[in-house]
Amino acid sequence: MRDWRQVYSAVARESDTAMLTRFIYELEDLTIKRMQELAAKPDPEESREIRFALRHVLSIKTERLGWPDPRPQQR
Repeated sequence: MRDWRQVYSAVARESDTAMLTRFIYELEDLTIKRMQELAAKPDPEESREIRFALRHVLSIKTERLGWPDPRPQQR
């Protein structure tokens, strides 16, 4: 199994939308699994890195792939 950091790096570099989508799904799966591991053996720095990466991926999903933004809209 690949490390989530490797896949995050691939997401940041990928220009092909089909491959980007595959990498995003893989990254989300890996980060969920890693966060579950971190619940048992905390690493605050890695947890922050994961949250940062997922915020960046959310912007990639909405800006580059045109996916809807799941965050509540400000009024």
